[in-house]
Amino acid sequence: MNNEELLEQFGKLIDTKLDEKLEPIKTDVQTVKRVVTRISTGIETLAAGQQDMKDNMATKADVQDIKADLVKQQRRIENVEDNTKTPNPHKN
Repeated sequence: MNNEELLEQFGKLIDTKLDEKLEPIKTDVQTVKRVVTRISTGIETLAAGQQDMKDNMATKADVQDIKADLVKQQRRIENVEDNTKTPNPHKN
């Protein structure tokens, strides 16, 4: 066996040993990638849900407007009751 053949066999042995050592690492990296993908998907889904809630949630100004409208309607009803001498069934 000459030096070239020895070097070739030595290279193949190193490659085989490296592949044996790297295979579990490659598997772990693939697992980590899958987990990261799932986490990323979950985060994106949460972010979309939060944005949807923000888009559809009443703002403080909306609530204040509704409250002001309710106060106006309550005054109108009280005025009608006063002018028609109709008793309020909810007052004692």
